[in-house]
Amino acid sequence: MRTLLLIAVVALQLSAQTTTVLVDGRVELLSIVARLAGFPEYNEPAAASPYTAEADRYFAAHRDHPAVKALKELRAVHGVSFDAVPSLALHLTDVPELDERLPFEKSPQRLDARWKLEPTRAFLKELRAFATASKADVWLKGSEATWKAARERLAAKLGKSTYPAWMARFFGEEQPKSIAVVAGLFCGPRNYGVGVRLGESAEEFRPVLGCTTFDAPGLPTFEQANDEIFAHELAHSYANRIVDVFGFDLDLVGASLLGLNPDAMKKQAYTTPRILMYETLVRSVVIQGVKELSSPEAAGLVAVRDFELGFTWVPDAAKALNEFVANKSQYATLRDFMPNWTAALEHTAKTQIAAMTKRPQLVSTSPHDGDAAVDPETKFLVLEFDRPMMDGSWSITGNKDDVPEITGKPQYDAAKKVLTIPVKLRAGRSYRIGLNSPTHSGFKSESGETLVPRTLLFATRI
Repeated sequence: MRTLLLIAVVALQLSAQTTTVLVDGRVELLSIVARLAGFPEYNEPAAASPYTAEADRYFAAHRDHPAVKALKELRAVHGVSFDAVPSLALHLTDVPELDERLPFEKSPQRLDARWKLEPTRAFLKELRAFATASKADVWLKGSEATWKAARERLAAKLGKSTYPAWMARFFGEEQPKSIAVVAGLFCGPRNYGVGVRLGESAEEFRPVLGCTTFDAPGLPTFEQANDEIFAHELAHSYANRIVDVFGFDLDLVGASLLGLNPDAMKKQAYTTPRILMYETLVRSVVIQGVKELSSPEAAGLVAVRDFELGFTWVPDAAKALNEFVANKSQYATLRDFMPNWTAALEHTAKTQIAAMTKRPQLVSTSPHDGDAAVDPETKFLVLEFDRPMMDGSWSITGNKDDVPEITGKPQYDAAKKVLTIPVKLRAGRSYRIGLNSPTHSGFKSESGETLVPRTLLFATRI
């Protein structure tokens, strides 16, 4: 059977390297099946568009297909989710054949480990049947207008990026066969640093960037896409393989760091020491990149944001890379420097764990952190702490558009453990509220210990 080519590309120049921007039919098809299977990350409200609505209508008759049921089972049993979806897609041939590009029994190096051999092959059998029964190639081919807009607009956003060349110099690693940015039109705010290793000297880096903004006709605009996001996902292709080389020592550090802010890490799907160490190295490298390609001030803002997201150790991890930059003659590659970086991170972990036991803890919140269906008529944000707090002292941080309107003065109860904040919420809105930050530490106990910065997320129903 002749394979329909479903990877549409547009060339652009990234520094001295030629990269491509593409929409990949394999990624789109697997995203559709994940969407039908109810994966929350592929049903993000921010991804809603005429394109996703049309996909829902076209594939609705196949919602109970065995492929959909098999993918649900893979999530329940093996944790298949998030970046595992595009990872598998990139390891397959084009729709509708969907054969293995590499023999899966040999465990392809960059295929997400959650794809276990036998259940994955059973799923692929059903996926091929799904593609045939739904005539998926017909729908994908008919989406060319949306794909063309996605390619051109994402290329326009990233056309002057110098990060690919900088990453090559910074890591000093073997360079990939190709780099291509993939527009993930069902991914919403999610971005994934995935790729395929085809052999000892051939690798494809395929960072997937989601889209949350659309123009009046409903075509993707990628207003949220920027150099930093691109750099972050691109860095995963370098960083993850380095972390894997030092896996045992870094897993021990990662286990300690995971205990510093487990709720925030779980909320962001960083649930294992190894995944956390991938993310820690990537965020550290991005801070260094922003420092070198933009300014120290811009890098400082990135470090603060990471801190507020719960990665309280990342600013120190990024600073540890200064030794590597200053001694390139001694360390040919970042891989050579990793024992030093690991030791610095161990010290940071011990220091922060010791300090954590002395700091106040947030016991509960109302609305609950992560609640996606809050009543917009809710009048109060309530925070409960594990000890008496300093009265009249608090730091509520975040972008003005993300924080609810505060309609009155916050008040502690008599025990000074429960703070009630009068607020006005709006229907159909997502809120992000920071409690303390590296530069604002108003939340503190009566004895003066500051609350570790936290970020609360919730959304009101329409």
